Amino acid sequence: MTTQTLDKARTDVRGNSALAWPSQIFQKLCEADVRQVVYVPDAGHARLIELCQSKMNATVLTTEEEGAFLPEPGSAASAVCC
Repeated sequence: MTTQTLDKARTDVRGNSALAWPSQIFQKLCEADVRQVVYVPDAGHARLIELCQSKMNATVLTTEEEGAFLPEPGSAASAVCC
């Protein structure tokens, strides 16, 4: 696979970098004043998790089901990232 092919594969249908989505989601979470995030570790979400850990109270879960016992997302400026 050529570098051009890889670069094309990393862009979405609008031509935006597919690698920018973690920053875009993090920006929206900050705009919504989210201060608490719970997540299940996932290599595909690693950058988003790192961003959240830098500015928010981030709690790791072992399964998505554990998140069911937390306050409802939105009730205390929180988000669940699975």
